[in-house]
Amino acid sequence: TYTVTAADVARGTISNTGTATSNQMTAGVSSNTVTTPVATTTAMSVTKVLAGNADGDGSGDVTPGDLLTFKVTATNTGNVVLNSVTVNDPLTTPSSTTCTAVRAGATCVLSGTYTATAADAARGSISNTGSATAAGQITTPVTQTLNTPVHALNRTITIAGGDGQSGPQNTVLPLQLLVSDRKSVV
Repeated sequence: TYTVTAADVARGTISNTGTATSNQMTAGVSSNTVTTPVATTTAMSVTKVLAGNADGDGSGDVTPGDLLTFKVTATNTGNVVLNSVTVNDPLTTPSSTTCTAVRAGATCVLSGTYTATAADAARGSISNTGSATAAGQITTPVTQTLNTPVHALNRTITIAGGDGQSGPQNTVLPLQLLVSDRKSVV
């Protein structure tokens, strides 16, 4: 038996020469070489995850203003080295990274941040796609889309005293705040 090596894969073939000798042969050594092609596979998978939430308001949910960390991981699932692997996430800062060479089973990882907005909350989620390519080997981007729920800020206000208005004191009222950036043109 023989175990295929990375060098065999890189060459694309395995050459094996068998020889036989005998003290009863007058013609010398007999040999035969067999060259076996080694199948090479260029393949890659991509995963995208929400790796962290600097939950500024302490709500436990993703809400406007939260600083999110997204991680996009490209994994070489083939059996050859992938060259110039570029991982992208158009939403985050930074939005891309390039790894010079990614051997079989290894990864190239982009970690970037994004701040959730009121527009994300109005849509109900952040939906974006991470992708990766390998120059000259995998030119059609391998992608994964992640949908991250975003909740509106919900707060309650307690009225702590009578103000001459009708209604019970110490009433808890639900309050939804929508924060926007208004710019005036003069």
